[in-house]
Amino acid sequence: MTSGSQIRTGSVAEIREKWQLIGPQHAHWFAVPVGTRGRAHLAAELRALEHGAAVVLCDSQFGSRRRCRAVARGGGVALTREFVALPTLVKAVLLVQDAPETARYVADCLLAPPPVATAVGRAQRYLTPILQVVARSRTRAVLLPGRVVFGHRA
Repeated sequence: MTSGSQIRTGSVAEIREKWQLIGPQHAHWFAVPVGTRGRAHLAAELRALEHGAAVVLCDSQFGSRRRCRAVARGGGVALTREFVALPTLVKAVLLVQDAPETARYVADCLLAPPPVATAVGRAQRYLTPILQVVARSRTRAVLLPGRVVFGHRA
């Protein structure tokens, strides 16, 4: 496994450990750097992989969709699935496929505030409707930064 750089407070290894069941078994996992130079270096690493190699890109910063797609394009990786992490990539409870029908289902059927009467529970009660609107909208790709992208070296 190639781990690339750190993703905020967690590493690619932690993310892989949590989500490896939905990815290819022998995939190469990478963190997508925010900087242009780091992304160019990652694209070169991806081009060096054998054709057909499974690749997973992880990004926890705003703009992750654009960066992941650009790195994949530059590295010769054909994307097959994209997921958005809720609430964050490192502390994700749920990975939602970044497709309108899946996002609508999650927003309508799965997102709910906890029934706990704590300060955090009250805050979540107010934030849940906002997150539901964001998950249903096309802007989810921009407003929800955590992303896990699967593909293969073309």
